[in-house]
Amino acid sequence: VFDEHRVAKAVVPPVSNLRELAGDGLFTAFNSEPAWAQAHNVLMPAFSQASMRSYHDAMAECIDQLCAYWVDTASGGPVDVSSDMNRLTLEVIGRTGFGYSFDSFAPGRHPFVESMSRAMAYVSQTANDVPVLREILGWKAMRQNPKDIALMKTTVDQVIAARRSGETPRQDDLLQRMLENPDPQTGETMSDQSIRNQVLTFLIAGHETTAGLLSFALHYLSRNPEIVERAREEIDEVLGTDGAPVRFEQVAKLRYVRRIVDETLRLWPSGPAFFRKARQETTLAGYPIRKSETILVVLLALHRDPRLWGDDV
Repeated sequence: VFDEHRVAKAVVPPVSNLRELAGDGLFTAFNSEPAWAQAHNVLMPAFSQASMRSYHDAMAECIDQLCAYWVDTASGGPVDVSSDMNRLTLEVIGRTGFGYSFDSFAPGRHPFVESMSRAMAYVSQTANDVPVLREILGWKAMRQNPKDIALMKTTVDQVIAARRSGETPRQDDLLQRMLENPDPQTGETMSDQSIRNQVLTFLIAGHETTAGLLSFALHYLSRNPEIVERAREEIDEVLGTDGAPVRFEQVAKLRYVRRIVDETLRLWPSGPAFFRKARQETTLAGYPIRKSETILVVLLALHRDPRLWGDDV
């Protein structure tokens, strides 16, 4: 399925429905569009080890603020883990990627977040809609959706314009890289529209997938207290018990914690399935595939296949 000579990325519903919002961003670009390769070439260096080091302090600060938010709002009672993981990851991406804070741990929600939540729900709900029924039963959401998309685009355009004009300071982040660095293959810089599409892609596709991973990891840990204890022992051993901030070089030493993350992604992958498309007539695992036919890879099944993972899958 990953043989690029025979099979390619497929942008089909519900992913294609996101094009109204993210255009030809990395996640939603068609194979024929040049924007994917340009953004990929410009942004790849932003995920090097050196770049990740530069994001570390902001990430740690966001986690500290999440913990303080729990202390202030929960007072020892239950917390909404899934919602709060979304708050955390959106804030991390906003600060590290674009130098922008959504005030995620303040009372209430940022208008951008409200619009994004509604827009994502609309994409999900309309993926297999009958248009006539949508007009009858979902007219309110259908009329709200363009307003939400407009607010999100305007917000990102304002962030880009403020950085271009110098109103906000230059930073070593994804936004600065897209503004300044040309595509090494073509020598062209990205347009503001393309930058906006990539920013929206990172905010939409980036925050929710990571939040899902964190939520499921905490869920599985809550059901396996012996693994929690082993993780705490490793954390104390690597970080110490004096409350000092975690350092970037310590993260890679948390090997047991990393295995918890990997096993969470196996049991409940953030992208539970994805589509590919045949470039030509071919055969996959004995099945004939026509040219342009789509193939759905269900990771939830693949990751729990006893033939690959054993009887205790």
